[in-house]
Amino acid sequence: MDRTMSLLKTIAPALVLIIALAAVGCAAGTPEEQVALTRASYTVELNSFRVLEPEPPAEEAAEGTEGEEAADNAADESAADESASDDGAADAGDGEGGDGDGEGAEGEDEAAAGPVNVRFDIFILYRPERSRDTLDQLTIDITHADSAQQEKAVIHHTVDVSGMIKGDSRQADFVLEGIEFEEGDIFAASVASGVPADLSKFPEFAAAGGQ
Repeated sequence: MDRTMSLLKTIAPALVLIIALAAVGCAAGTPEEQVALTRASYTVELNSFRVLEPEPPAEEAAEGTEGEEAADNAADESAADESASDDGAADAGDGEGGDGDGEGAEGEDEAAAGPVNVRFDIFILYRPERSRDTLDQLTIDITHADSAQQEKAVIHHTVDVSGMIKGDSRQADFVLEGIEFEEGDIFAASVASGVPADLSKFPEFAAAGGQ
């Protein structure tokens, strides 16, 4: 009995050491796997999105301002002329027919739909299962789908999550440009699991030593 107890006392520390080393080995993994584990602790949700109105080019905006000033200056002059010409135009109109409608409408082309800028409001929550290093940057996937929920594109966008600790939440507001948006299109936000195939699109992996 004493011999058995002595043997157990000798073996037990060795077993504990082996188990501890195995646990450390499993937890360590590659730098990329460690980043993937940390990324999995972040949850993102799309609060809202808004299609922005296109902004006119700077030259057109300047011309528009000048045109408004010129229109203001000419308004008073044209008002007097219109008042004087109304009587004559009414008489002439009785004798000279012609509807004149439609020519201007036919010459106007509808503006073709094109890429737009969309503003996104994202909610981010960091809730790790156990204590892990946090990230300074987090790349999220913005999935763009049509009204039938058929995927059109997946856009990677990196946001700042520096300083977040367990249980912290944060909002991220950003604009993505050049999106081919159609009426009824929808978006969703998520964090891809595992190690992505193309790490160049995920700066957090490069910061941790990934390629």
